[in-house]
Amino acid sequence: MKGFLRIFLCLLLMFICISPLIIGANAEEKSISTEEADIRELLQKSLTIQEIDRELERLTAKDAKLVQAMSDNETLINQQKEEMKGVKDKAGKILRSYYTGDRPSIIQVLLTADSLSDLFKTLEYMNMIVTHDSRVLTSYKSSQEKLQTLQQELAKQRDELATAKADYIAQKERILLLQAELDNLLAQSDNKDKLIEQINALNDQWRTKGLPLFNQYLTELSKSMSSFTELLSKDNFKLTSLNSAEFIISDAQLNQFLRSKNKVFDNLNFTFENDYFIAEGHEDDIQVSIKGTYTLHEDKIKFELLGLTFNQFDLPDTTIKDLNEQYTLGIDPSQFSSIFTADGVVVEQGKITIKLKMKF
Repeated sequence: MKGFLRIFLCLLLMFICISPLIIGANAEEKSISTEEADIRELLQKSLTIQEIDRELERLTAKDAKLVQAMSDNETLINQQKEEMKGVKDKAGKILRSYYTGDRPSIIQVLLTADSLSDLFKTLEYMNMIVTHDSRVLTSYKSSQEKLQTLQQELAKQRDELATAKADYIAQKERILLLQAELDNLLAQSDNKDKLIEQINALNDQWRTKGLPLFNQYLTELSKSMSSFTELLSKDNFKLTSLNSAEFIISDAQLNQFLRSKNKVFDNLNFTFENDYFIAEGHEDDIQVSIKGTYTLHEDKIKFELLGLTFNQFDLPDTTIKDLNEQYTLGIDPSQFSSIFTADGVVVEQGKITIKLKMKF
């Protein structure tokens, strides 16, 4: 019993001696983990700021383009109004002449003609008048329609400009807030210069390698998806009723198809998960992840980007919006057959099911 007590006391003494070391190690590990999280947050903010700044440049360019388009449109509208004045006067005179009886009728010609030769000459002259009148009236109508179209386009451009300006203001406020947060984090750090180097390195890597790589992947993916119907076969296409069908593709089939189209996809792995389409991979020192979803819009299957990551950093909504506007990755069921239209799309684990229905 005394031997057991002696052993217990020795173990207790050892635990008391080493416990501060264990606690210290855990504290140090927790400190390192917290520091890494802080650095990651700082880098994430810097990348977001750079991308929002790129969006501001895009909105500025869009603003200038819309202002110029509106100016050009207003010039065209004024020109069209001037042209219409003369056409309107001519059209008004013609309409008044028909209303007041200044233009002879066919019955009058028949009754007043002295000979068959005079009749033909008069009818020919009347035909010339009617043809001329018709051209003038058609020209007036066409001028009205053109003016209306220009005015509608101008109104649309004004709405777009207002939206672009509001978006610019919102993003400007957002970037100022993020910049203040970033400056505050840097001010509290003991390694400010080193962190600034990391920020510059990350932003430079994204600008020179990351963004071009995403553009390359999405460009080639858009091209390849236009040939999506090549996957159609008797094994993955089936009629589900007299007027409906299904086209089912596994992610394994999609990977094989895309890699056969372009070697650039050898670095990516495409998977279907519940409701989502995901592409992940790496090239050299760049890791990428693309997440999106397929939805039915009218009779088209539209693809929408939902998330992008670069070296495990999330790209902001402005980048996603920009790339969504640039690339079309949807599926047009009319490519399968002119008799089918889209009726639905279901993305499940490992496969996508495109539901079709006949147009008649």
